[in-house]
Amino acid sequence: MNNPFLSAAIVALLAASAAHAAPIGAFSELQMSHSFVINGGTVPEGVRVDNLASTFEIDADATSMVDDPTAVPSQSNFVQVGNAFVDPPLPFISQRNNASQLPGGFEGAASGYDVEVTTEVDPRDDVFDTTRRSITQEGSASAILLDDTIAAEASSFFRSARSFLFTNTTDQLLSFNIAGQFDAMLRAEYNGDDGIARVAAGFVLDFVLINGGEINFFPITPYLTAIEDDDPGSFVNHLLQTDPDATRDLVFSASASATGSGGTTLASFDGSQSYVFGVTLDPNAQLLLRTSYSQANSVEHIPLADVPPVPLPAGGVLLLTGVFGFAAIRRRRG
Repeated sequence: MNNPFLSAAIVALLAASAAHAAPIGAFSELQMSHSFVINGGTVPEGVRVDNLASTFEIDADATSMVDDPTAVPSQSNFVQVGNAFVDPPLPFISQRNNASQLPGGFEGAASGYDVEVTTEVDPRDDVFDTTRRSITQEGSASAILLDDTIAAEASSFFRSARSFLFTNTTDQLLSFNIAGQFDAMLRAEYNGDDGIARVAAGFVLDFVLINGGEINFFPITPYLTAIEDDDPGSFVNHLLQTDPDATRDLVFSASASATGSGGTTLASFDGSQSYVFGVTLDPNAQLLLRTSYSQANSVEHIPLADVPPVPLPAGGVLLLTGVFGFAAIRRRRG
């Protein structure tokens, strides 16, 4: 997917070429990957893993707007249905791009996303259970204007959820592990006044034990982060947590925003971690793993209208006359 996220150097070039009005550059960018693998890629003996296709949910869109009658809208979409039973597995792909371009092809607003989900099954010929899932996500939104009196906005989002069911088909206690990792990069940049750039993303692993068992969370690597939010108008927020007793559920979220302050405002977040869940299922017990992930990118430029001087109403003139008259009376009495 073409990435409309541009550097401040390009915006400086815009400023040099636009003497009649201040230029605007607003950029939002996201890149994130996360995955999990069950028992190193092999389903443990006695455990069945069902990919519950009926629980699959998806909601996504990409839009853009430039408040100029010469702007030309365009949109492209691509979807590929995945197949875990071919070698190599065929990933599910969903892409969308939306643009509103001004004449010349350089100015305008654009947004889009590109999500790829690869699901793998046990390599043994007689086992068809899911053993691995990996997801890569990209999202963007941008607005580039040489004339800051033109309004523009762009946004894209992608949200999805799916569940997996683990069943102990034996009358014995069974143990296995689910190892995962994530890597996230979020950037929001705004050059100029009267607008904002925002980006947010996250994912959730929610475990529900049915008829007995135990789950324990173990961090394999530290939760590593790098944050840049020193510019006035920049803000970064992030969260990584398990439930209060630190035994199940994983929640990660991050967001960054940059508000226009006349110059260049940059907010960025980078984070990563590897971890493992140790799972024990009682005889004939089940584990429901509910997974979800989301992303959102947006930019917005709304020029402030020139406010004419407010004329003093007739009542105000009388009020001022009364004030000055009162002051004159006090002077005479003095």
